[in-house]
Amino acid sequence: MPPRSRGSQERQSASNFVPAVGNFSVQYNFTSASIAVQVLSDPGYLGYALREEPRWAEDFTLATVFLGAMLGMLVMGRLGDLLGRASAMQVTLTLTVLGSLIPACALGGSNATYAVVCVGRLVLGLGVGGIYPLSAVSSAEGCEESAARGKHVGQAFFFQTFGQLAPYLVAMLLLGLLQPSTPAEWVPQLQFRLLFALGAARTLCVGLGPDWQGSFPFFPELRGAAPRLALGTGIVIHVRAEWLYCTACITGAAFILAPVLLTGCSGTRPALGETVGDLAGARYS
Repeated sequence: MPPRSRGSQERQSASNFVPAVGNFSVQYNFTSASIAVQVLSDPGYLGYALREEPRWAEDFTLATVFLGAMLGMLVMGRLGDLLGRASAMQVTLTLTVLGSLIPACALGGSNATYAVVCVGRLVLGLGVGGIYPLSAVSSAEGCEESAARGKHVGQAFFFQTFGQLAPYLVAMLLLGLLQPSTPAEWVPQLQFRLLFALGAARTLCVGLGPDWQGSFPFFPELRGAAPRLALGTGIVIHVRAEWLYCTACITGAAFILAPVLLTGCSGTRPALGETVGDLAGARYS
């Protein structure tokens, strides 16, 4: 491969690092809340719920992040055009980190804890919602060949599938490692906080990584693309057949495995094999 072509591929891979990690973070943070709330409110381990979920929180805890995401898609896409992609991405990543850490620091009784979680999820939604349009445009701008931009964007959004599976795997790992012989309240407390806080770790990897701000080249023909992409994220049109096939296979596996892993975390034996649920079944039975 000629040095010029190899250097071009390396630049394209570097330009896709931020969008890929951002999309992974989006799906991880969307999914982790339901598991964290289950850990906090399930009475199976202690014999009582550490923080019983109030009735009002059942309607708001998981929904607030999607409200924030809708606002983030609309606002951050426009902000990317006004301030530049790199500056807008810094704002979204900062909001994502704050939104992950606020619920992890929740204190007080049930009402106070879930109120803090709701506020954190709203802030998180603003951040991850902004990642959608900015990562799509940044990924497209990072590809020098117009015909390959769809594939480049598809590669970045492909990491959402891994982000969907990661919270369940993290939960199973926490259930296996944090299992003292005598039940203690600090165990679900720590698990609850780690599930949220680890969502910030992936985002911090972007900020502490290489010079990612230099990987946001600007293509004049894409000016104004961010708001349009914010209103419709199904933008991967020219993705090659092999990527469609690979994405379909892994997404299908995610839909099959995610309920099994969630069932294991909730304390009942999953129907598809008993291996996945052994740890959680022993913990919450």
